[in-house]
Amino acid sequence: MPAFPVKFSRASKCDITSKTFTEVTEYGMNTQVAKRGNPHKWRVEFQTNKFWNDDLRELSGFIDGLDGRFGTFTLKCPLRFMGDTTTFAVNTGAVAGLDSILVDGLPVNSVDALRAGDFITFTNHPKTYKIKESADSTSLGRANLKIVPRLFADVVANEVIREGEFTLRMTKDDSTLSLDKAKGRSSVLIKTIEA
Repeated sequence: MPAFPVKFSRASKCDITSKTFTEVTEYGMNTQVAKRGNPHKWRVEFQTNKFWNDDLRELSGFIDGLDGRFGTFTLKCPLRFMGDTTTFAVNTGAVAGLDSILVDGLPVNSVDALRAGDFITFTNHPKTYKIKESADSTSLGRANLKIVPRLFADVVANEVIREGEFTLRMTKDDSTLSLDKAKGRSSVLIKTIEA
């Protein structure tokens, strides 16, 4: 799977939103809420920094090579990682469906070693998760990692956790780049959804 070109991945503007497929059924005095299919996907929309139009041809070629909205690619999270370290590990395994995991490999006795809002990925499956609560590390470099959404797959002890990397696809077939010829420099709005 191709990786989004790194030089275009730092964003001047970035919105990462959570899309959950939820259906609400009301009958009489009762309301039932149900999730359908894959219950969670991230939408990632970002504006690239301004580049010379000639440089943007590389990005245009990459997007065209994805075969419209059907091709998938990986993208390192365009937002700056705020935690103490971009790589740590699962301390005790956890099963799919949990939203709290004991982790280690953090700097010892660190305040906000894990920062709410950071995106992470486990090595055994491509789903990206968001840290929902900041946490301090203990004298052993451990902390309780709380994530959203809940785990999609089991994780095992010593499994590496790293800075978030999304597996995405474009949301439109149209891959035309609008370049401002008069100014010579342009930016591109990239709209994607988790594959």
